Amino acid sequence: MKEKKNQNKNSINSIVVGFPVIAQGLEALGYTTNKFSFVASAVCALISIWGNFANKKVSDFMLQFEEHKDDLVMSVVQSDKFISVFLELFDRNIKESNEEKRQLLKNYILNMAIGIEQDFNEHTKLINVLNNITADELIILKMWGEGGIISNNTRYKNIGRITVNEIRNCVLDTRSVKNNNKLGAEEDYIYNLSKVKDKLNQILLSLGYKDLLYVLSENNFGSGEEARVKNITNFGKSFLNFIRK
Repeated sequence: MKEKKNQNKNSINSIVVGFPVIAQGLEALGYTTNKFSFVASAVCALISIWGNFANKKVSDFMLQFEEHKDDLVMSVVQSDKFISVFLELFDRNIKESNEEKRQLLKNYILNMAIGIEQDFNEHTKLINVLNNITADELIILKMWGEGGIISNNTRYKNIGRITVNEIRNCVLDTRSVKNNNKLGAEEDYIYNLSKVKDKLNQILLSLGYKDLLYVLSENNFGSGEEARVKNITNFGKSFLNFIRK
């Protein structure tokens, strides 16, 4: 036992000396105490595997905990659930080459640390979705999120079904409301995407398979109206809550 404690202490000391930003993040989370020194040991082991390749990514990942230390919910960050997710995302952050995905991983763990949806328990499922979701799928999903085009449109958010054509009309309504016949970059992207009906149908169906939207499909393939979205799922709402910045 004493030997184990000494190993943990040495791990923490090596991080403090070699990776000060990471050490600050661990301290903000309370992981530099004897009780949680095993976390610091795990972090040190991962860093030793990846070496300097990991330094920039890991420092960026850990800096946010120091920057938001007054917002951290210690009962959350020191729970077994959080530690499990933290170590998994710490490792995934190193391996992830896509900077946008890395930002989503950072958002996810920080939102969890500040107490978002503390009773949520499907983190493995949600993280798998995060790893597999495409940029196009995320843009479309956000239409049903807080402040999204559909969420803000009283005409479409409660009609019970939304097709590709109605998504396009919803974007046009947004342009009309702005009264300047111009769209933001993301709105313009959605509008252009909606012109390619087969592609947008596949995106909607994929979001349905991922349990992010309630999606129905009809047996009239080729009409451009196969996918009909009823609403965002509770799982989809949780997904957006965890990745929001």
